Amino acid sequence: MTKQKSAVTLATPLTLEAAEDGVKIKFKNMAKGFVACSINGGDGGCKKIEAGSTRTITLKRAGDKAAFYGVNDTYYNWNGKSYVYSNIACSAPCYVYGNIMSLVSCVDTFKSAKKLYASQTFYGLFKDNAFIMNKRGAELFLPATTLASECYRYMFCGCTGLTKAPALPAKKLADNCYGFMFMGSGLRTAPDLPAKRLEPWCYNHMFFCCDELQKAPALPATKLAEWCYHKMFGYCFSLKTPPVLPARILEFGCYVGMFEHCVSLKRAPKITTDVVRVPKDWDDDESSAWGPKVTERFWQHWFYVDYYCCDKMLDGTKFSGDGGK
Repeated sequence: MTKQKSAVTLATPLTLEAAEDGVKIKFKNMAKGFVACSINGGDGGCKKIEAGSTRTITLKRAGDKAAFYGVNDTYYNWNGKSYVYSNIACSAPCYVYGNIMSLVSCVDTFKSAKKLYASQTFYGLFKDNAFIMNKRGAELFLPATTLASECYRYMFCGCTGLTKAPALPAKKLADNCYGFMFMGSGLRTAPDLPAKRLEPWCYNHMFFCCDELQKAPALPATKLAEWCYHKMFGYCFSLKTPPVLPARILEFGCYVGMFEHCVSLKRAPKITTDVVRVPKDWDDDESSAWGPKVTERFWQHWFYVDYYCCDKMLDGTKFSGDGGK
């Protein structure tokens, strides 16, 4: 009788599966508590990765799996000298899937966990791991709907083998929560971003240097925050389709560098702006516009998105401001 493969669901812990023989997984655990690793569902034994230590786990054959569990609210810590972050590295190609919440909630509850409580939760967790890949039919879940400050910052930065982003269902964001999350990764498909109320720097450099990304996700947010879209798609050389930008009130720096060096962009995003806010103490020698009105010249400077698409982005758009009041 053929053994059926179990489906990957929210009850599946964070799992790395070897795509070839002899993959070594190095887990640097900088959390305050230990991480448990189960090999092939426990049949291959269990490993304990103590707090502040690094352990290498060898998957002898292609198809072997390492599943990870922990009850730590963040994997970013102070070691007495500096701040350090946890990191998972692979020596050869491996698939990544399952529920990331198995690292922060206990075995009985991680499948229903929807909130991150501590800042920098998964900061840099897979940073520069060029060997992790998507597996068809096996999703990687990041199911939190309420985020914490910098929780996903640099999480998949430099992961060039990752071509599809996990779903990001969060509607309650936090400052810099997605900062640099996929920078320099191999993404071809961006996730939906359903939040309608943003926080400062929340999408900062999120897809920066994602060379393969051709279409931006929908950006339905109508309540912006300072620097929220800062360089979000900068240097995405293949980006052709921009998003609609429905917010009518802009916040200081919100679109700065958003499409910097997007050399393949065929048209400007649609902007429906009525009002621009600037800080009361803002000063810029290049702008002579102060008081209740903000000149078009000022915004061409401040919303500069490089000469390849700056004119297209601002063409025909009139800005007015309330002086930060």
